[in-house]
Amino acid sequence: MAELNPSSDDTHEQLPLPASHPRPPSGSLDDEVPTLVAEAQADCLDRAMSNFFLVNRRPFLSAFERQVKLIRNRSQAFEDGQVTIYDKVLLALTNNGTDLNPPSAIQYYCNEFLGIDMKGDSQIAYKALDQTLQVQSILKQGE
Repeated sequence: MAELNPSSDDTHEQLPLPASHPRPPSGSLDDEVPTLVAEAQADCLDRAMSNFFLVNRRPFLSAFERQVKLIRNRSQAFEDGQVTIYDKVLLALTNNGTDLNPPSAIQYYCNEFLGIDMKGDSQIAYKALDQTLQVQSILKQGE
């Protein structure tokens, strides 16, 4: 019968994280935020996606602003467990929520919070964003 407590010789395989969520290096999470911000700022929206945001600016910004406000209203200390590294990166990209226009912030929000791959097929991303905004509209009607 196998022991419940593995010996020190056993190796345990960890499940891989999705590519959009790389395993952070050991150390302080606060130290990792600037690295993730720099990576996000290097990404750019393509023309089709930029056009989507021009046409759907108001409903998109409403959803985006709601997310940023939720993050800002939480304790910003990692130790409290109310904020993630992804939350802090989004706040940094939006200048603590005061500027929702940077393309890097928009792309990061779509990738990390909405789960929409902005680097893939722009038609698929466009459709996913449109569906997300439709859901937001339906939920807002129910308030």
